[in-house]
Amino acid sequence: MTGINDIAKLAGVSKSTVSNVLNNKAVVSVATIKKVQDVIKSLNYKPNATARSLKTKRTKNIGVILPNITDPDFSMLFTGIERVLSENGYTASLYITSESPSKENLIIEKIQQQRMEGAIIVTCQPRNTRVFEQLEESGVKMVFLEREIEGKEYSFLEYNNYSSINEVTLKYLNEAKKKIFLFTGPGEYSSEVQCINGYIDAYYNSGLKFNNNHIIETNFDKESSFKTMMKLFHEKKYPDIIIVTSIELLKGILKAISITKNSIEKEPRIICLYGYSWISSDYPGVIKIRRRSIKLGAMAADALIRNIDSPELFEPVLSKLENMKIQYPSVLKKKTDNASSKVKTIKALMRSDSSYDALKNLLPYFENEERIKVDITTLDFNELYEKTYIEAEKENYDIFQIDIPWLSELIEKGYLLKLDDFINKYPESIQGFIPGVREKYSRYGDNYYALPYMFGTQILFYRKDLFEDIFNKSQFYKLYNTRLRPPRNWKEFNIIARFFTRKFNPNSPVKYGVTLGAQFPAGAFCEFLSRMWTHCQDSQEKPNGFYLNERCSARALENYVESFKYAAPSSPDNFWEEEAEEFSQGRAAMMILFVAHASDISDRSRSRIVGNVGYDIIPGRRPVLGGWSLAVNNKSRNHPDAFKFIKWATSKDIAIPFTILGGFTPRITLFKSSELLSIYPWLPKALESFSISSRRMVSSVTTRGAISERDYERIYGGAVVKAVKREMTPLEAIKEANTRIKQMLSERK
Repeated sequence: MTGINDIAKLAGVSKSTVSNVLNNKAVVSVATIKKVQDVIKSLNYKPNATARSLKTKRTKNIGVILPNITDPDFSMLFTGIERVLSENGYTASLYITSESPSKENLIIEKIQQQRMEGAIIVTCQPRNTRVFEQLEESGVKMVFLEREIEGKEYSFLEYNNYSSINEVTLKYLNEAKKKIFLFTGPGEYSSEVQCINGYIDAYYNSGLKFNNNHIIETNFDKESSFKTMMKLFHEKKYPDIIIVTSIELLKGILKAISITKNSIEKEPRIICLYGYSWISSDYPGVIKIRRRSIKLGAMAADALIRNIDSPELFEPVLSKLENMKIQYPSVLKKKTDNASSKVKTIKALMRSDSSYDALKNLLPYFENEERIKVDITTLDFNELYEKTYIEAEKENYDIFQIDIPWLSELIEKGYLLKLDDFINKYPESIQGFIPGVREKYSRYGDNYYALPYMFGTQILFYRKDLFEDIFNKSQFYKLYNTRLRPPRNWKEFNIIARFFTRKFNPNSPVKYGVTLGAQFPAGAFCEFLSRMWTHCQDSQEKPNGFYLNERCSARALENYVESFKYAAPSSPDNFWEEEAEEFSQGRAAMMILFVAHASDISDRSRSRIVGNVGYDIIPGRRPVLGGWSLAVNNKSRNHPDAFKFIKWATSKDIAIPFTILGGFTPRITLFKSSELLSIYPWLPKALESFSISSRRMVSSVTTRGAISERDYERIYGGAVVKAVKREMTPLEAIKEANTRIKQMLSERK
C-alpha cells in the first residue's frame, strides 16, 4: 500500500515536506509542490483513505452504488441484493449517484475510507477504468450490473435487453411497418448499446432501412426525455411506436403526451423496459418488458460473497438474464375526437430566446384546451423595446413581453391594461410566486399591470473541481498567501481569473479564467452595473441618480475591462448564450450569468462539466435583477382571451415543464422541487441572490419623460462597450456618457 514514505522517496523530499503539501502549508515552493503532486498522481495515492493494512477484522459491509431508486428496476435490484447480503451476515450501504460521475467518485472514495469489503455497482462512468482499478487495488471486491466497464474483466451481470428490444421492434415492423422510435440513455452504457443493436438488427432482418434520427439518446432522466418529446411534437414528428429503456424516460414521455394529446392525430403505442413485480399496475396502457430485477440483484450479491470468501479460487462471473415473455395487447389505442368549435386568434409580441422555445413547445396544450390560437412574433432583445412602443399605440398585438425596467414607462404612458378585475376573478393567477416577485414584476402603485414570466438574477458559477484541486490550491496559496475560494470581491475575482488563464499561468488546467459578453450594450451594462454598484456603494435606486460618479464608476469599469484579459478573444462579441456555451465546454474557470440562461450547464449532452459546477453569490453581493413579465395591450380588443394566455403562460401548472424546456419560472413550485434541485442545484442560491438584487431604476418616469430606460442603457452600455474594445479609456467613456445624458436632459426640459 502506497504511503507518505513512498512519495517522499520518489520525489526526493522529506516526509514532512510531503505532509506540508498534502495540508496546503505555504512553506513549500511551487516547484516542489508540483514535483510531489506528480508523484502522488502517478501513484494514485488517496491521502484520506484508510490503509487496509490497519484492518484488524472484517467489516462485513458492502457498498451498493445505484443511479437512483425512483426507477423500479433499481429499487428491486437493491431488494435482491440486500436480501442475499443480509442472509449471509453482510450489511448493505446504499449510495445514489444521480448519474453524476463526480458524485460516484466521492462515493468510491468513501467506500475505500470505510474499509468496505465489496461493492455492487451500476456505474455512470464505464470508461473511467482507473477509478475502479484503484478500488480494486485497495482490496475492495466488485460486481457490476447493466453497464459493463470497458476493457476490463470484472464480474458483470446484465439483462438480455438485446433480445427483448429486437423482438418488439420486429413485431411492429412486420405488422404495419410503423415509425418506431427508440429512447435510450447515454450510448456509453452497454445496456443501451444492447438496446440500440437489437433495434437496428430488427430493421436489417426485415429488409428495411432504419432512420438514425429515430434513435434518441438522452441524459437518462425524465426531464431530458420530456424535453426531447416536446421538440419532436413541435417539429410534427409523430412516432407510431416508442420503445423506452427506463421508467425515468417513460415518465417524461408520458408527460409530453398528456400536454400535447389534443394536437396529435393519435397517441403512440409505448413499450418500456421495466423492473418486474407481480403487484405492479403502474402506467396502464404501456407494454412492459418485465425484467427479473430482484433475481439479478440476488445473483450479484451471491457472486460478490463468493469472491470475498474465496478470492484465490474465484473467477469473474459473466451472466445474462433473460427477460420475461412480453404480453402484447390485441389492438392499438385510438384517440377520441374532440368536438370542433370556432378557434379565436390572439397575437403576442415576445423576445426570441430559450423561454420562447420552451413556450412554443407547450403552446398546443393551451390552444387545444382553450380553442384560442396564439400567433407569436419574436424579436431580438434590441428590437423588442422599439417595436413594443410602436405597437402599444395600435391594436395589432394583444400581449407584450416586458423587460421589468420598461414596466413603469409603459404603464405611465397608458399602454398596459390594468389587470385587477381579472386577478380578482382568478386570484390563483398571482398566488404561489417567490416572495417579492409580484412587487417587482407585476405591480405599479396599488395595481397589477403584468404577471411574472421569467425570473432572473445573477449568480457566480465556477469549476468546483478546479477550486478544490490540491495542486491549484497549493499554487494559489504560494502566489497570493491566501486560500483559493470563490471570490468575495471584484479584485479577488480578477486575481483568480488571472490565475486560471493559461497565458499568465502555464500550469492552469483551463485556457481562460472567465467567460464574458459585450455583444449588446444591455449585456455589457448589466455585467458592469454589479461592479459599479459595489465600487460606488450606491445604486440607481436613489431618485435623480442619472449621472454616474466618474471616479468610482471608472474604477469599476477598469475592473471590468481587466477581466477581458482573462477571457477568450471573442468575448467582446459574445452574449449570454455564448458565455454559457463556453463555460459548459470547460474552457473557463468562472462565469457570472443570469440563472435563466444557465440550464445547459447540467445537460450531459451539451456540457462537459456536469457534476463539477459550484455556485455562489456574485462578488460584492450586488447582483442585477433581471427578468420578464407578460402584459396585455390596453388597446387590444381581446382582453379576456389575452389574460387567459398570460395566466396560463405564468401558471403553476406549466412552471416545471417550462423550466425544463429552457424557461425559468418565478413560481415557488420550481424551487421546492427536489427533482429539479438535483438538476439545477443552484436554485436555492438563486433565491438568495434575488433577495439582494437591485433594479435598474432610471427611466422616463424618474426623469420626467426626458430619458427612457432604453436611452440610458444604450448610452452607458455603449460607453462600456467602447472601453472594453479599447476605443476609449474607462474614465473617458464614463465622462462621455455623462455628457450625453446631460445634453439629453437639457434638450428635453
